[in-house]
This record gives sequence, C-alpha cells and structure tokens, in this order.
Amino acid sequence: MRTKLVVRVAKTLLACALPLALGVHASPPTIEWAAILGSWDSFNIRFNEPVNPHTATNLANYRLNFGVVTNVVSFHSTNLQEYVVMLHYTNTANGFIAKVNNVQNLAEPPETISAQAAETVLLGDGIITASYFGGVNGGDPIAGSKLADLLAATNRFPNHPDLAVTSLGMESGPGLGANFGVQLMGIIRPRKTGSHTFFLSAGSQAALYLGTNNFVDAKRLIAVEPTGNGYRDYLGLANRLNTDFGNMNFPNVQLDQPVNRSDTTVGDIQLVANQPYYIEAVMKVGIGNDHLSVAWQEPGNPTPLLNGDPPIAGRHLSLFGSFGFGGDVGILGTNIPTQVIEGERVVMDVVVGGLSPTPPFWYQWFRDAQPIPDATNRVFVIERVGLADAGASFACRVRNQFSEASTDWMMTFARPSLRFVEEAGQRYITWPAPFW
Repeated sequence: MRTKLVVRVAKTLLACALPLALGVHASPPTIEWAAILGSWDSFNIRFNEPVNPHTATNLANYRLNFGVVTNVVSFHSTNLQEYVVMLHYTNTANGFIAKVNNVQNLAEPPETISAQAAETVLLGDGIITASYFGGVNGGDPIAGSKLADLLAATNRFPNHPDLAVTSLGMESGPGLGANFGVQLMGIIRPRKTGSHTFFLSAGSQAALYLGTNNFVDAKRLIAVEPTGNGYRDYLGLANRLNTDFGNMNFPNVQLDQPVNRSDTTVGDIQLVANQPYYIEAVMKVGIGNDHLSVAWQEPGNPTPLLNGDPPIAGRHLSLFGSFGFGGDVGILGTNIPTQVIEGERVVMDVVVGGLSPTPPFWYQWFRDAQPIPDATNRVFVIERVGLADAGASFACRVRNQFSEASTDWMMTFARPSLRFVEEAGQRYITWPAPFW
C-alpha cells in the first residue's frame, strides 16, 4: 500500500496564490487519465490542470458502476493534479467506469468539470507482463547473447517462461543475472494523436515491436539494439550505426542513422489518442548488461528525450489480456480414449476454457504430483502405455497472460489413476467413464 498524504490548503492560497503559481487553464477541468497502476484497491486519476483539493477529495463527487469509493487523497503534498481514489471493488469483469462531478479548478471564479465526466479503468491498467526465460528463478541457463539464441529455445520461448511477473513501465533490470531472455509485452494507449518516436535501450541484443492495433499478429519491427549499450542510453551512436544486424532488419535505413529509434528506421509513427496498440520488447542476455528500456517522444512535447529519462510510464500501459477482450483461463476437460491396449500409444488433450481466455497459454503436465519434464504442450503423449502407468495419476496446469496477473491463476485438476482390466484374454488400461 502506498503512503498517501492528505493536502490541506488555506483558503487564501486557493483564491490567490495557486491559480497564478500553477498556471490554471481558462477552461473547465477534464480527466486526463485514470489507471489502476498495479493496485487492486485503488486507482490514480489525473486532471488536465491543478484542481481544488477540497472538491477533488470529496467522496460524494465520485461514482463507480461497480464498487464504492472509500477515500480520496492527493498523490503527494505538492501535486494538485493527481489523486488516489481508494475503493471497495465488487465487479468480476475486466474493469469499471469512474464518473466525476463537481470538481473545480483554481480559477477565479472557479470552473467545474463537465457533469458526469467519465473514464474507463481496466483492471490491467498501468502494468504489463515481463516474462523471463533461462537463468532466472531456478531455470536452466540459455547460453548466448543473440536473439537467435532465445528464438532457438522453442521449448521455452515464448510460451513457457521460467518467471512471469508484472511491470509498472516498459523496463526490465538491471541486476537480474545472466544467460536468459526477457519479453516485455502489453498494450500501449497514447494520450495524444500525432507522430510518436520510440527509443530502445538495452544492454544486449534486443528488438522492439509495435502493432497497428491491439492484436499480437499485427505487430511490426520498429527498432533494434544490435549489441547493447549503457543503461537508459537512448541517444548514443555507439554500436548502432551501419551494423549487419541493424541493416539486415531495416534495409532502407541510410548510413550513419541509429537503428534503435523508430524515426530513423520506419519513420515517425502516427498513433491515435486512447486507441490500444500492442507493444513488445525482447532481449537476449549473455553475461551481464541485463537492462532493457523503451522510451518515447510524444507529439507536442517541446522537451526532447534525454539519456537517463525514465521509460514509458505505466499510465500509458495495460496488460495484453485486459484490454476489453481478455479473461481467466480454465480447463474444461480433456479428450482421451476411455480404453487403451497395453503397449499402445495414448494421447491426452487438454481443452482450454474460461470467459474469452487470451493466448498465449502455458501448460505443465504432472505425474503423481510431480512435473513431467518437457510435458509443456496442450497434448501429452505416452508412446507405449505399460504396467508402470497403471497406478499413476495425471494432472495438467494451464495459465495465460491475464490470469497470471489476477489471483489464483493456476488451475490444477487432479486425475484418477489408470488401471488394467482383463477382457477375453486381452489386457486393457482404462479410465473410469465419469472421470473425463
């Protein structure tokens, strides 16, 4: 839980000093954005200008279509634009609508936000998924420092990470280790319409993709990091000019142009405000230099991006599976034969279910409560079923991106034991009919 400070401002300041010092707009305030930012019991809301904290922290001025607002406080003591709204949430869907009334700016006379100003808040707002493959979290190392080394590990990347967590921004590391790969994956929502420039900074070979919509199959490569550079070094030319890796991926890039920037590789990218776009960054780490950051230059921003600037913030991001079409994954059942002759091949096939579950799906089969090595596909095969299988019990666990971010995302169904039966001198292995 974040520490919040309630702001109390003297009436004379509200009337005189603050409007001049904070540059209040000469128009009614509006909602700039609202996002969960990784919390499950509050969301942040930012107005387009500083607003009167007495009206902005008044619980009566907020309404949720699902849930009840329990408190509203300023994000911190000097910020009168952004507030934290505590809530008791009652919905099981992907998000809710927050409506705001009667919030006033600091002008004289004060102006009031439009009646029933509304913003949709998604449960996955403010965070993306960071998946790690290889020498992290006890996983076996994946050697090499090239993306090709990660792509070759098809039994690991992209559907079987050794660690999957959420991130508050488009960044990973440093300090995670060696011999692994990382994938940052989510949805980005620009707040302004116009030309955007993306910057990629990584300590090892990396690639940045952006979709033309919110689906993964619409992505295109927009920047690469050929061999790696310093932490949050977006502007340096070292290792980024005239490289085989960069020129191979962007054959139209002229000489002496950095390939880690979208404006020099594919040109300025036109994005529409509040539209969802798929974004993905992938890096392969060998030994050390395990940092990965993605930043951008938004339209109309007169301040140029500088080395060391933070990555794209969580308020622009959402989980890939949460943007209106994701859902928890479950196991509806399996398709397997009810009776198998000893020595024959048996196939177990998991049927994925749930409310619009979002791929990719990650599978792990278990035998007698122990994970079966390399049994990480939807289909599990026993090539020759034998006597040793007659007393075994099997289980399968399935999860997806969206479920990982919610509670109880692992769903393991216990399987009854196999057994032999004799019929007319023939030995069979059978599963009871009520089982599958």
